Amino acid sequence: MTTQDSCPRCNASPEDINHLFRACFKAVDLWGATAFGQIMRGNLDSSIVVWFGKNLQKSKLIELNVDGCWYSAKRNAGIGRIFRDTKGTWILGFYGKLNAESSTTVEIWSIYRGLTIILEKGLVNVDIESDSLVVVNLVNEGNPGNHP
Repeated sequence: MTTQDSCPRCNASPEDINHLFRACFKAVDLWGATAFGQIMRGNLDSSIVVWFGKNLQKSKLIELNVDGCWYSAKRNAGIGRIFRDTKGTWILGFYGKLNAESSTTVEIWSIYRGLTIILEKGLVNVDIESDSLVVVNLVNEGNPGNHP
């Protein structure tokens, strides 16, 4: 963008953010050569701010909810993972069983398996949620050294 009223690339006016990203035929050619250009197509009747708001919400997040249960007497555990969009619509889910030494171990394995599914499916923008504060802190802050 410049301080001039007209676009220095195509001489159209006004030179504004909407023109820079979607209206200038020379800029559109440049954007079209990138992955960003594929995203920018469509909705040319709305302002760029409205367009970004709508499209960022569409691709905002996938939520992965993980949980585990543990029966200490037998060291048996169950794990589950549910992937949902931001509206809560089910995308996919998995469950399994394992032997574990603690409920924390079960939660960590549930997250680990969720991460492998994310990689296998090529998912992006995934928010992982767990009801275990201990595990959330371990993931966010690392092992403090006094944790097994």
